[in-house]
Amino acid sequence: MQKVLVDMRFALASVLMLLLIPMTGSLSSTQEVAGENILREGWTTKIPNVESTTWNSNPWWETTSLDSNRNGIHDSLESAVGRVNVGLS
Repeated sequence: MQKVLVDMRFALASVLMLLLIPMTGSLSSTQEVAGENILREGWTTKIPNVESTTWNSNPWWETTSLDSNRNGIHDSLESAVGRVNVGLS
């Protein structure tokens, strides 16, 4: 019983060490630090100005190459027979 407990503690400690080893690379850095972010040469903290897009104002079926006959049905679904699972995001 005592040996099993020692073996379990050793196994647990080993697994814990294996999980923590990848974190050792983040303990120190020779790169310049600005705030809490590490900046590499050529990087900046300035946020660029973003303009609105005009190319995506139409519905997808009017502009996509995935609906070649422009009927509003994705080409891969058009020839499907039976039940089709579709994922939306």
